[in-house]
Amino acid sequence: MSRLLASLCAVLLFTGTARAHSPIPAVGAFYNGMLHPLITPSHALVLLAIGLLCGQHAPRVSRPALPAFAALLALGLAWPLPLPALAADTATALLVLAAIAGVCVALGGAWRGLAALMAACAGLAVGLDTRADAGPALTSADGAGIWLGAVLAVTLVGGLSAPLRRTWQRIGVRALGSWIAAASLLVLTLTFATSAGAG
Repeated sequence: MSRLLASLCAVLLFTGTARAHSPIPAVGAFYNGMLHPLITPSHALVLLAIGLLCGQHAPRVSRPALPAFAALLALGLAWPLPLPALAADTATALLVLAAIAGVCVALGGAWRGLAALMAACAGLAVGLDTRADAGPALTSADGAGIWLGAVLAVTLVGGLSAPLRRTWQRIGVRALGSWIAAASLLVLTLTFATSAGAG
């Protein structure tokens, strides 16, 4: 017990400060950018939900949705002004989009127009949230890596879920969509409860 306590004290004494979206050492800006959407929970949730939505009814849904996601993500990342005031709003928008996309996946309908609209909104929200968080520190290498990582994530999730056509596989995809929706709603509820308690 005393060794555990000594180890815990050593960790607390010698650990540096934590930063949100801190770069992974010795990886480089581009690869840090590629990993950024996967290690940011709200980004990862929305990317997973949009990917499942695209793959569930591919290629009918993915043909308009993937280009819309990629184009609006690039627009959000290239936005010329620093947007610190939007950081909280875009994080909330990402969770709302993840919840809606998760519900659409859980219901299993072919939401072609809605999927394209949600993919476009998700791309823009991921780009603006990253831009608002990084501000002028976002380099072109970071931005290119973030764009490629997010587009690859959505494409790979969609590509992996597209061939899942058996009944039990479709049920598994729909269950995953419901879990994404539940997780997003839980985080939203906790966020609003915390802000209401602080206010």
